[in-house]
Amino acid sequence: MKKQQKKSVRGLFRRWFVEYNPLYFFSALCILLGVFLVSQSLEDLVQDQWSLGQVILFSVVQAYELLLIGGAWLLYRKLGQRRPGVILGMMAVLFLFDTTFRLESVVGTGYWGYSLAAIWVGLLGVKVVGLHRAFHLKINPQALALILAGGVAIGALPHLLAMPGVNKPAIFLIANWGLAFIGMMVLPNRLTFKTDIPLEKWGETVLGRISRGFWIALLFFYFYHLWNHIIWIGPNHSGTVLSQMVPYFFAVGLRSSEEKGAWFVGVVALPLTFFSPSFVAPTALAVAGMFAWRAWRRGEENGWVGTAFAGYFFLWSLGWSQGPPPDLPPPLSFASFFLVASLIFLAWRLQLFFAKLLLFFGFVIAAKDLMFFIQDLAIKLAGVFPKTRLGWGMMLLGVGFLALLGGLWINWMARKGGEWDKAADETEESAESENMAEAPEESGDEGEADSIREEPPPKAEQTP
Repeated sequence: MKKQQKKSVRGLFRRWFVEYNPLYFFSALCILLGVFLVSQSLEDLVQDQWSLGQVILFSVVQAYELLLIGGAWLLYRKLGQRRPGVILGMMAVLFLFDTTFRLESVVGTGYWGYSLAAIWVGLLGVKVVGLHRAFHLKINPQALALILAGGVAIGALPHLLAMPGVNKPAIFLIANWGLAFIGMMVLPNRLTFKTDIPLEKWGETVLGRISRGFWIALLFFYFYHLWNHIIWIGPNHSGTVLSQMVPYFFAVGLRSSEEKGAWFVGVVALPLTFFSPSFVAPTALAVAGMFAWRAWRRGEENGWVGTAFAGYFFLWSLGWSQGPPPDLPPPLSFASFFLVASLIFLAWRLQLFFAKLLLFFGFVIAAKDLMFFIQDLAIKLAGVFPKTRLGWGMMLLGVGFLALLGGLWINWMARKGGEWDKAADETEESAESENMAEAPEESGDEGEADSIREEPPPKAEQTP
């Protein structure tokens, strides 16, 4: 009994203090609280002491992250304790993307701020490679490039925003587009990590979950840093904040499995940018590209209609940077001609019912303006025609000569052996050759069978 009790106690100790060692979580909690308290205390110091304290605190956090990765390597590769090694690796990932906002804290340190940001990006690559080595993972160049791109954005963002006279909404929007791009690259494709050692089915499942969790952590902390800047130091206008969400709508529309999802995104994304007029034209161009890509790659023909309307919005919003929205383009403008010509082409060439319906409603809505346009055109053309009998007679004489010459030209072109006649013969020959090629090969066999079937049987000779 005592031996069994000792074994059970030993098993519990191993399970809760070796495999699921709580000291690791307690250590991380102490580091986070310690960084918070020390950074608060540094605010009471003078500038030089504050800068030195921020640099030292930044170095302490980086040393702790490297110690986490080294501990994971020791547990996983040398001691064979995989579960606690994975726990340390996951903790290292949580600290990997500057959870404690040390990059923002060193912005006011002058030269040290730029140097530490560059060092942090370099250390990010070292940490990622170290995590790969610790867990026998293969380094994917594409994944490493995306991680470093996210790190550069996180490290450069506070320094760009601290520059005087910078256009903060534009920087925020560029950063949001970068986040949307990374999300489109990693989430649908699921860039899973590969290992050098063979794994069972459950091991591959766990590795896939860890890979997905890693990318979610990257996207979360990127979003975490960016939107803290937008909320706390960005413009207070709620409409400008809403316009920063357009890249996410675009990413969802590009990856949506249903066509109506893309249309919902296109209809919502463009009005959101009206709060930031300078972003309307680029957003309209991006939405046009989204519709065109879906129509070309997925065969969603109505996407060409969306491309035409987004292109119309792009032409309409060019030059609009502030103030109320401009008036819609007049009928005799390049934007209106582009939209109408595109819809006519889609209705005629692709026989799209949606394009025909829009043309009909557009004609009904613009009927009044069209009537005024026809009246103005008729008045202008009336000034071209002659106003006397002599003028009308001279014009009719000229038209008569032109009609005669035109008729002779048509008959000359349609003469036997002429260009039109040769073209007609070539068209007929090509049509006959296509019909012969499409005819079933079995027709010859069936004809022979029918001929054989129709031949009368030979008469039997009658013997006397």
